[in-house]
Parts: sequence; structure tokens; C-alpha cells
Amino acid sequence: MNQINQIEMLAVAVLFEHFGAELAGKRVIGCVDSNSGLGAIVKGYSNREDISDLCTEVWSRIARHQCIVYFDRVSTDANIGDGPSRDKWKDHEKCKWQFEHLRIPTDLGGIV
Repeated sequence: MNQINQIEMLAVAVLFEHFGAELAGKRVIGCVDSNSGLGAIVKGYSNREDISDLCTEVWSRIARHQCIVYFDRVSTDANIGDGPSRDKWKDHEKCKWQFEHLRIPTDLGGIV
């Protein structure tokens, strides 16, 4: 059974894997709406091994691209990415978002 914080942390790792070169050397603000996922990312570890492994993957990708990242909490109601995760696309249509097809890296240390 997957926990939502694992999925949200995986999304952060995939984001930095895919867009890391574009974000290299930049200051980045990461907004996460999972309190436990955010706490683990900020601390860099968790008492759960699978969450700690994901933290390592997130911070390894950030370090590889030498980004300066500040993570903060965003409420579900303020999270513009929450709609598509629930198959609601009104913001997409208003904002004319573009789609990027991201792949989950195969080198996530056996996490996926």
C-alpha cells in the first residue's frame, strides 16, 4: 500500500531529475502539501527506511544540479497541481498549461 507522502516525495525526485539541468545553480521554492513528506524532506531523513531512501534520492538530485532549494507547505486548496491529480482540469484550460511527459528514473535505488 502506497502512502501519499511517498508519492509526493517521488514527484519531487522526478521533478529534479527531469528539470534539474534547467534549474542548475538556481534558487528554487518547492511547495509540498503533505506535512509528513515535507517534514522528511526538510529534515533529510525519516525513521521509516523507505521515506529516508526517498529523501536521499531527492537531495542527491538537488545536490547534483547545485540548486538552492527552500521547501514550504502549501495547503491543498492553494495547490494548483492538486486539480489534475483529481482529474480536474479547469486551471489547465484557463492557464494554457503545457504537458511534459516525465519518466520515473530507473536508478531510484530500488525504491520504485
